[in-house]
Amino acid sequence: MLLRYDNKPKTKVNTITLFYLLFWIFGIIPKGFQLVLFTILAGFIIIKNGYYIRLKPTKAMFFLLTGICIQVIAIVWQLIVHEVDVSRTLASINTVSIWLVGVFFYQYFYTISINKEYLINIYKIVLFNLLILTLIYIFSLIYKDTSLFILNYSLPLRHKDYMIGGGGYRFSGLLETQLAVSHMFLIFLPLLTLPPNNKKLKKITLVVASFALITVLASHSRMGIISAICCYLAFFWIIVFTDRFKKYDRMIILFSLIMGGIIVMLVKWTTLVKIASNFIYSRAGSNSARTYIYRESIKKVLSENPLFGIGIKYFIGFSWADIPYGSHSTYIGLLYKAGIIGCIIYIIGFFFLLRRIWYINKDLTIGYPLMIMILSYFLFLAFADIDGINWVCIYAFATFGILSNNAYRKCQLSR
Repeated sequence: MLLRYDNKPKTKVNTITLFYLLFWIFGIIPKGFQLVLFTILAGFIIIKNGYYIRLKPTKAMFFLLTGICIQVIAIVWQLIVHEVDVSRTLASINTVSIWLVGVFFYQYFYTISINKEYLINIYKIVLFNLLILTLIYIFSLIYKDTSLFILNYSLPLRHKDYMIGGGGYRFSGLLETQLAVSHMFLIFLPLLTLPPNNKKLKKITLVVASFALITVLASHSRMGIISAICCYLAFFWIIVFTDRFKKYDRMIILFSLIMGGIIVMLVKWTTLVKIASNFIYSRAGSNSARTYIYRESIKKVLSENPLFGIGIKYFIGFSWADIPYGSHSTYIGLLYKAGIIGCIIYIIGFFFLLRRIWYINKDLTIGYPLMIMILSYFLFLAFADIDGINWVCIYAFATFGILSNNAYRKCQLSR
C-alpha cells in the first residue's frame, strides 16, 4: 500500500456510514466471512481513492505493525520446526490478517478529513445499533428458544450459564459469544459523546445507553459488567454535566444519585461484601479454567520461545472443551503469540494510541471522563480477547481512530 498525502480526500459519507450500517451483517456472519467482507471494504476504500489512501504514519501504527510482523515470524518458525496443524495455522493467519485490517481502519478514521455532519451520522447509526441490541434482548425474554434460526443458520440469543447455586442464561444478542455484548457496548458508547445540539435527542441517547447497559448485565460477564458500569458512569457525566441540560434536569439527576448513594449506605457493609464475593466467585469453574489457561500459556511461551512467542494458538485440552492457549486475555494472548519483545511492542503501540486520544481531548470538558471510558475497555481486555471475534478488533480500532481525529476535537469545540 502506498502512502500519500492529499488535501482533498475522495471518500464520501456513504463509505463512512456504510461501515457502521453494516455492523449487524458483520456481527452475525461466520468469522471467515467477516474477514473477507472487511478486506473487501478496505480494498473498496483504497480503490475509491485512486489506488492510494491518505495515511499519515503514526507511532501507534509503527509499533502495532512491528508487533504483527513479529507474530508472523513466530508463526513461520512454528511451521518450520513443528508438525503443521492446519486448522490452528489458518486460525492464526486469520488473527494476523484481522489485526492488519484493524490497523488500516484505525489509520483511515484517524486521518480522513471528516466534518461534523459525518460524525453525527456515525453517532445516529451507532445509537440505532445499540437500540437494536436492546430490542433483541427484549425479544429474547419472550422467545422460547435459545437461538434464532434463519435459513438453517443458528444465531444465539442466549447461552446456558452454569453458576454456583443454579443455572440460568447469558444473553448473547445474536452475536458470537456473550462477551461480544460487552465489547459492543464498550466500543460504541464513546461514539455517543457527540450527539447533535438537540436536548430531546440527548435524553433519548441517555435512555438508549441505559437500556444497552442492561444487556451487558444480562450477559453475566463479570469483568464486562464492571467495565461497562465504569464506562457508563463516565458517559453519564459527559452527557449530563458537560452538556447544556436545563438546570432543573441536572438537579433531579443529582438528587437521584444522592438518594441512591444514601440507600446503598444504609445497607449493611457485611451484606455488600457478601454480594461482591458472590459476584466474583459465582462462576468458580470459569475462574479456575481462566487461571489454568493463563498459567499454562505463560509457562509454554517462556519454555519454548520467550522472546518472540509461539504465534500459533494450539489447544489446551479440557474435559468439556478445547480452549486455545493465550485465550481470555488480550495481553497474555499477545505475550503467547509474540513473546516478551512482541508483547512490549504491542503495549507501546497501545500507549501511543491512548496518548493521541488524550492529547486531542485533554483540554476539553469531556477529556477526563472520555479517557475513563476508553481505559474501561482496556481494563476489560485484560480478561477478554480483542481478536477473538473479528468484528471486535475492526470496530475497536475504528473507534480509536475517530477519537484520535482532529475532526472529533473540532466538533466538540463547535458545540
